[in-house]
Amino acid sequence: QLWSQMNVAISATIKDMLEPMFEDMLPGPLKSLHFTKLDLGHVPIKLENIKTHPAQKDSVQVDVDVVWDGTCDIDLRANIHRGAALTLGVESIKLQGRMTLLLSPLTNQLPVVSAVQYAFTNPPELELTYTGWAQVADFSMLKGTIRNIVNTSLKSMMVLPNRMLYKLDLANDFLDTYQPPVGMVRVTAVNGRGFKVLHKLLRDDVPDIYCRIRVGASKCWKT
Repeated sequence: QLWSQMNVAISATIKDMLEPMFEDMLPGPLKSLHFTKLDLGHVPIKLENIKTHPAQKDSVQVDVDVVWDGTCDIDLRANIHRGAALTLGVESIKLQGRMTLLLSPLTNQLPVVSAVQYAFTNPPELELTYTGWAQVADFSMLKGTIRNIVNTSLKSMMVLPNRMLYKLDLANDFLDTYQPPVGMVRVTAVNGRGFKVLHKLLRDDVPDIYCRIRVGASKCWKT
């Protein structure tokens, strides 16, 4: 029921976050890329598979699946050279990821929850469907760069260990509210099995096997 209001608020946040990153990370004339229209459509974000953990001291953690298969109307424009412009758009966004909500601190006065901290457990799966790319000479490069900008923005702000915080009690102090992750997990690749070896006439073709691990917003690690 609140999607029409959330659409406006989220759209403004996306514009404020991404346009400075376009300027910093895109090459040459594409640095001027900016939104001329930003409407996230009528399909709301869904919250599914909700799990509430037992209360710990003055906090409660809630985990939810965030699922969005939205049709949107997004137009972007970059001024290339002497009045020439590049226009492109996004007509649909698919996003899916597990989000953790930390309700803390808890009080005995309304609204009971002083603040909400939220973040994706791992980078969410994101798929964008573009329009207007026929004008772009190197589509794959630009598509990958924009996707990297969006993912970088998400990871730096709301993928663990980074969290966003929204205060329900305006008198609540941020330094008293924010709770960093409570510990660290170390992962070691010990061994692997089940890999196929191609038997050839002169010698066996042993595959080049490696393991890639990404946890939260950390960089991908490869053995």
